Amino acid sequence: MSHWTRAKELVEIKWLSLAAGLFMMAASGTQYMFSAYSPQVKDLLSYDQSQVNFIGSMANVGVYIGFWTGFCHDHLGARITSASSVLLFFIGWFGFYLGLAGYISSNYILMGTFMFIAGNGSA
Repeated sequence: MSHWTRAKELVEIKWLSLAAGLFMMAASGTQYMFSAYSPQVKDLLSYDQSQVNFIGSMANVGVYIGFWTGFCHDHLGARITSASSVLLFFIGWFGFYLGLAGYISSNYILMGTFMFIAGNGSA
């Protein structure tokens, strides 16, 4: 392999890493804008305010108890930590979507659990 080909591959990898990093940063901020879409969740699922507050609080608790990501990063590296965070983030938000769309139970405790998982993935 020539040095030119190797340099070209490194540039492509760096751009891919930048794009993935920007996507993860944009997705992680969704926990902090819960108050922007909580009225729609409240109306759509016929929750009272205390149930909506529980869901938002679980999202925050998920972020604040995300200490495992630092542990994983120290012992497993950035790639495995990022992959596991993306997986948790997807599971949490996809589960929340399934509840909103009516495919699964929209019990507020289950929805709070999904938000906790998404929050843990975005930590």
